[in-house]
Amino acid sequence: MAESRGTSRERAVQLASEGKLEEALAEYQGVAKGAPDDAEVRQKVAELYEWLGRKPEAAAAYETAALAWTKADQPLRAVAACVALTRTGAAPAARTRTAKVLAERFALAHPAGPGIGAASGVGAGPGLGTVPGIGAVSGAGAVPGLGTVPGIGAVSGAGAVPGLGAAPGPGAVKGTPAPAGPGASVLAPVPEAEAPGAVPILSQLDREAFVALVEVLEVRAFFPGQAVVEEGRQGTSMFALVEGRADVSRTLEGGERKGVATVMPGDFFGELALVSEGPRLATVTATERAVLLELTRERMEAVSARHPQVGVAVEAFYRRRMVENLLRSNPLFTKFTPEQKAAVSRDFQLRSVAKGEALLTQGQPGDAFYVLLRGRCTPWLEQLHGRRVALAELREGDVFGEISLLLDKPVSATVRADVPGVVLRLERAAFEKHLLSQPGLKGMLMRMGTERLQRTAQALASGRVLHEGDLRV
Repeated sequence: MAESRGTSRERAVQLASEGKLEEALAEYQGVAKGAPDDAEVRQKVAELYEWLGRKPEAAAAYETAALAWTKADQPLRAVAACVALTRTGAAPAARTRTAKVLAERFALAHPAGPGIGAASGVGAGPGLGTVPGIGAVSGAGAVPGLGTVPGIGAVSGAGAVPGLGAAPGPGAVKGTPAPAGPGASVLAPVPEAEAPGAVPILSQLDREAFVALVEVLEVRAFFPGQAVVEEGRQGTSMFALVEGRADVSRTLEGGERKGVATVMPGDFFGELALVSEGPRLATVTATERAVLLELTRERMEAVSARHPQVGVAVEAFYRRRMVENLLRSNPLFTKFTPEQKAAVSRDFQLRSVAKGEALLTQGQPGDAFYVLLRGRCTPWLEQLHGRRVALAELREGDVFGEISLLLDKPVSATVRADVPGVVLRLERAAFEKHLLSQPGLKGMLMRMGTERLQRTAQALASGRVLHEGDLRV
């Protein structure tokens, strides 16, 4: 029987590639009868109905597919199938009903109480068993709006994989607690990662907020070689890759383009564009047929106004991603074990910085170790008679503040933010616990500190501005 279904599936793929959609649909329907819980087959049935212009049948098939993906524990595919209901002209009630079923399975768990799945109008799909822990849904329905459905074009936006995203300004995401006043900093601990199997952002929401967020998502499809987002363009949305693969590339200072990451199914990117406005720092290009879920800043803010926890979940994801990028890429942390990285990540605090704000003040005791995540800072040497010497500009990824902590001496230069930005802050006690206890790491930091102090002395003697990259405080 399994061999027969495999043969029918292969025949269906061949027929579809030849443009014989009706015949392909008949083959997939035959496979579905023998394997009613096969989400991939349910998906293909829905796509073929849509390509044939048979929207009522497509809507029912996408609903069935959403349930099949839910039962298979594939949340993003289930969400994409649910989102496809709108595209096929399904009634809003059908999309909401299906979203509620997904919420019962994937949203933040609640104490025992009436389940959403028990709501009226929820029944079982044809040939599809009840999803564990979820009521059954009537109708039927397909899989996430996967596939290059005609008329779905590319979207500008994106940004978050390492090096992606817009530079954040001070303040918090709408729907999250705001700073106390103009120019105030937001100082917050970095949240824990989601539990295994949880979906970023979505699994941090209660069922009502989950449904509201799903209802504003869109499905986008891209062909191989098509850019999802482009470096330098304004970012307005974030994405989750449902199917396919994409590469992330960035332009180096010499103009050379370099690949920095690969986006795989289940990966989220672009969340920085929901936190603030700004240009993309990298390009994301589909390397094979890719299907993504998109959330725009405008829609996120609208949902957050009704469900503030949406904004909180987005900002928490953003903060955690920043720390993960740091621990993965900064040489100071490359030799840390996963357990050590988890421990230090809990002690790092994320802080938004206003333009002109002093993070370190020359002559004052150092109280923390800093990592510049977004923005630019300039160290200034304060001399007699009010004369100041600007040292090498600090950029994304640079660290500072370690000299005074290592040598137990006052800060050697004042560091001010040139633009609004974001830093990670590790207090003195945590710095000593995590960094100075690592074999070889204290020596590395001491060498960095000694070199910087020597160059600071040279700057004081010559009075000239150091070249970029010569000094980090």
